[in-house]
Amino acid sequence: MKTLFAFALTFAAVCAASSSVNAAVLSVPANSQESTTSNGKLQPPVKYATVWADETGATHVEHCRIEGLEFKSYAPPAEPQWIGVSPDEVESI
Repeated sequence: MKTLFAFALTFAAVCAASSSVNAAVLSVPANSQESTTSNGKLQPPVKYATVWADETGATHVEHCRIEGLEFKSYAPPAEPQWIGVSPDEVESI
């Protein structure tokens, strides 16, 4: 679970830094009904929180989920895993 949380934080940072990241992977509100199915599997929730300040300086915490991951193996016969953006597809960070 710690690895999944670390992935979520890293992925959120990458998405925030680059708008050219795979359009199928997206952030949705934590209570969204949106879900992802890939290769017959329902994606488990990948939750994260973001802290931001508005124009008056008040801070806010938003709870979100990452959707659009793909369930596949990078190197068959290795077991499949939930994958966001392939390292080959990252243009810049």
